[in-house]
Amino acid sequence: MKNVLTKMTCLMVSFLVLGCAGVPSAQKSSGTKKSSSRSSSSSSSSSVEEVHTHSWAKTWSYDQENHWHDCTGKNCEEKNDVAAHTFGNWQNVDVSTLKSDEQYLYAKDFKKRTCTACGYYELSGTNILPELRFTFDPNDPDADFMTKAKKNDLSRPEVKGKYTLTNCPDKSMEFADVAGTMKVRGNQTAGWRKKAFRVKFDKKRSMMGLNGGGKFKKWVLLADAKDTTLIRSAAGLYLSREVCKDEDYIWVCDYTPVTVYLNDQYWGYYYLGEQKEVKDDGDGNTRVKLPEVDEKYTGVDIGYCFELDHYADGAGTSDSSEVAKGKDGDPTFRMQYTPSMVQGRPSGPLATGQVHTYTMLSDITDGPMDAKGNPTEHFAADYSRVSNGGAPSNGATKTSNSAQLSFIRDKMEQLYQVLYNAVEVTDSRGNVINTPFASEINENGEVVASSKSIQEVIEQYFDIPSWVDCNIINAICCPPDLGYSSFYMSYDNTPTGDHKLRYDCPWDFDSNFGNRNNFYVNSQGDTYVENTYNTWIYLLNKLDFFVDAVKAKWNALREAEVFEGMFHMMRQYFTNYDLEIHRNHYKWPENDAASMTYNNFDEIRDPYKKPAQYKEAETETINWTAKRINYLESRWGTGRADINTNK
Repeated sequence: MKNVLTKMTCLMVSFLVLGCAGVPSAQKSSGTKKSSSRSSSSSSSSSVEEVHTHSWAKTWSYDQENHWHDCTGKNCEEKNDVAAHTFGNWQNVDVSTLKSDEQYLYAKDFKKRTCTACGYYELSGTNILPELRFTFDPNDPDADFMTKAKKNDLSRPEVKGKYTLTNCPDKSMEFADVAGTMKVRGNQTAGWRKKAFRVKFDKKRSMMGLNGGGKFKKWVLLADAKDTTLIRSAAGLYLSREVCKDEDYIWVCDYTPVTVYLNDQYWGYYYLGEQKEVKDDGDGNTRVKLPEVDEKYTGVDIGYCFELDHYADGAGTSDSSEVAKGKDGDPTFRMQYTPSMVQGRPSGPLATGQVHTYTMLSDITDGPMDAKGNPTEHFAADYSRVSNGGAPSNGATKTSNSAQLSFIRDKMEQLYQVLYNAVEVTDSRGNVINTPFASEINENGEVVASSKSIQEVIEQYFDIPSWVDCNIINAICCPPDLGYSSFYMSYDNTPTGDHKLRYDCPWDFDSNFGNRNNFYVNSQGDTYVENTYNTWIYLLNKLDFFVDAVKAKWNALREAEVFEGMFHMMRQYFTNYDLEIHRNHYKWPENDAASMTYNNFDEIRDPYKKPAQYKEAETETINWTAKRINYLESRWGTGRADINTNK
């Protein structure tokens, strides 16, 4: 990420934000309250009353008005020593006592006052981040677009308005009253109060120096609404950029933190980032690194980028066929995994079904139409009922009128069969059902036995360096979604392309780093690959030469102290943007994901449920990630000492 925050002149906009300064010294409880609960006994007709004795926590809990000691007993919600905060006087922060690279963050009127009992504090000061403002007509019938969207709902209006960017460290980056539109983005997260947005300008422009100053129309605002630390998107993208920086063909979103205002109403702390799209700005700056396709070109020798997407199956339409338009009208395709889909965790809490559907990220040209605008030579498959292998009930296999869409669907099925053939596959009882052998794709598109080695054919069809990077990124982050969504691949079938399947576009980190409870990988004792139900990652990790390549890349990253750099970035954000994190949580005091449950699991783990206690969440995130890296070192490394998170 570009270090765009250099010493700057802050725009003076005063505000008051509430928060917690950390864990104060414990105070003694003023007394112990008792409550009772009843349990029935089957050994007699009488009931036995069990008395619960409270055990009061030594550290304070708090909200914006009071502090107290919680009972540490299971399922007990009693509080003791409840009292209002007792604040001392406002104190000016002595900027000279801060580190030299942090002094620019605070204005001379930055103040702080602290509760003398529990350490909870209030802050008063100025905005320290660039401010992106979107103004629109309050009488627009869709003026409530930022509040009314629902999860997985495609009825999201695109509202016209004007953008203004101020408070930038480099004043040349600022602009005012630039025409564009805004709409809600995301799947499940679209139903939460703090929503993510897609920004679109009427004309291409650069934003905050991202992507080398590339000029594009579309950008995104990532909300990180389920992450009380507001660090996971930044940490995941930082890690991905560092791990992938030697791979020329992998695209990783560039980003920077900003504050967002909608019609002058503060809306929160966001990450301004790049839209995932196959685009070239004409000046050598690209996003997904594939050539753009002319909308009238129907040949199959183009670049393809697509997402494994649970939400693609007939999304937004009543058409259950393959040509149903998915999210935002993007074409979709469904592939068959032959002989069968192999997964590490087929019965896990999120493995509700095998995902066969993919959504195109790159542009695909529709095939020929007749005089009435209907596709020709098209047999619509009925996917309302499918076989275990994912085949449509009416037996159709060639379902798309787009030769391009049919090509990539067929190619994916062929590549999967090559990979499956190369791996020893066992059933649930450990019986071998596939003995590995090398296979190739002949000129007729048939997968046939090969005289080459297994390593040679896998390297022929798969971009191994990108998959190695994929393995390391996701083994650290442990994303819960990669078996059914937010997993991107690309295939360059242009005349100069390498015609290999590669991992691309690392994305969607807000559930990662141990945040999610119903797909929680123990940081010190579980491999990610054995827990994921992403069949591509799982099968590749069954190949010894691939695991050897992972180990080699891991040790190179350790020698370069890439992970120490990630921790430095995280701690720097926690320190530098503490004021803005407070402010965000004052605006959004609840984590909407914390109240969600799946299969008797809470969506969010306990350390991350309460935005007001984000300091504890920050510490837990650092500790979890450090333990994760130390565990992976024991599997892939050379026995290095535990990682230093304070470098």
